[in-house]
Amino acid sequence: MARLFAKILCEIGALEGSEFVETTGATLASGGTSALQKHIDDIKKAKGGVLFLDEAYQLNPKGDPFGGRKVLDLLLTEMENNRDKLVVVFAGYKKNMEELMEYNEGLPSRFPNVFQFADFNDSELLEILNQLLSKELAAPRKFNIQDPAWLRIVIRRLAKRRGKIGFGNARDVRNLFELIKKRQATRLAQARMNPSGPPPDLYTLTREDILGPRVLREDLQSLEAYQKLQKLIGLNEVKKEVDSILDLVMANFDKEDKEEPTNELLLNRLFLGNPGTLFSCSV
Repeated sequence: MARLFAKILCEIGALEGSEFVETTGATLASGGTSALQKHIDDIKKAKGGVLFLDEAYQLNPKGDPFGGRKVLDLLLTEMENNRDKLVVVFAGYKKNMEELMEYNEGLPSRFPNVFQFADFNDSELLEILNQLLSKELAAPRKFNIQDPAWLRIVIRRLAKRRGKIGFGNARDVRNLFELIKKRQATRLAQARMNPSGPPPDLYTLTREDILGPRVLREDLQSLEAYQKLQKLIGLNEVKKEVDSILDLVMANFDKEDKEEPTNELLLNRLFLGNPGTLFSCSV
């Protein structure tokens, strides 16, 4: 976005030069004022341009009271003295950037226009995934996916992380895409080890490739922790509660296949009892 913004400014004549310098807050904090001055000099020699600082909040003097403060002070001076040549774009997480803006009253006035990049919605995440799938193979080749609903389902799973710390939007979709390819590659390798079977289709993505293996109730009941619980004496209500959770898990798989809203479950529990009411005897 910063590159496009710089190109637009140059094309409409707002900037005479088209220099674009990209760096990070951490790089400038470690390089000090000399590193910043070099970038600004390059822009001046080009008769104008854009300085883009990704993760600019790393200049916050609270985290780097020496390097960050000096870099910011110099940057503010250069922005004021070179309004017609120097455009600065900061990028970073909202909360961290707000803390940076609080450092100096001159910062907010230098950045009057703030653009909040909203998380992608489900349709947009799905579009990104479809673009990645279409670009993976040279035209006119494309992946054969028997049921397009599988892609919608896997995007809904991904989108449940929206709004949580660490959610990467398009980056998470790319990671999902790489996981799908990895599952397919594993399946194809296993198929090649069976010479008696039909040759695998390199251009087909199965349900398991996209959504992973379907979990069966038997798979859950074979888990070590579940088996250990069953061997404990008594605790019938606890065992019934765990079985009800398994029922809900299986019901959610069915709802997911039908593209229906899944049931949410609050997992917090309160354990009460007298001493010695949990007993396990190993023979």
